[in-house]
Amino acid sequence: MFKPLFTALLLASAVFNASAADVWVSGMATSYHADRSANYNESNPGVGLEIDPEDSSLKYVLNVYKNSFGNVSVLVAAAWTPVKLGAFKAGVVGGAVSGYPLYHEKFGPVAALLVTYEGEKYGVNLITIPQLREKATSVATLQVKIKF
Repeated sequence: MFKPLFTALLLASAVFNASAADVWVSGMATSYHADRSANYNESNPGVGLEIDPEDSSLKYVLNVYKNSFGNVSVLVAAAWTPVKLGAFKAGVVGGAVSGYPLYHEKFGPVAALLVTYEGEKYGVNLITIPQLREKATSVATLQVKIKF
């Protein structure tokens, strides 16, 4: 699962590192689903990369993780966090994600709300996806990250 991810992360880091003010490596910690009867996998190991060019409100995101259905997911997205209060930021994430039955294990669209805390070296992301479909559930995901 992780060999393709590390290759992608190294390539992305090499491409963006020259112009990036901040490069974060994130790790998936856990998720919590509102529908407690569905027995979703809430242990979601994975690793990701966030590139913050010129310390802007826009970040580029690449994650690979084990999703709530036990499949490997790849997320390619952009995060926009225009609301700032000290080390806290809030906004939205949008992009494409793979590995979910809804998209027949192929890539499909994804959008989420994001609240992040970014200290000098360490940070935390709280990502929430509200229930948008009848057969879906709302979910909150926690990530920890370190800046390089």
